[in-house]
Amino acid sequence: MNMAEKEALDRIRESLEEFPESRMAQYVTAEDLRTLLKLVEKCTKK
Repeated sequence: MNMAEKEALDRIRESLEEFPESRMAQYVTAEDLRTLLKLVEKCTKK
């Protein structure tokens, strides 16, 4: 996992902890979600 992937996951995790019932997490960016999708795709191709 590279640094961008780790940072995106950290922001997603932090937002989920702060806003567990919220549909919109305040600190998660569209770029974080794109990074997460790339990471998931990379892991599932193995």
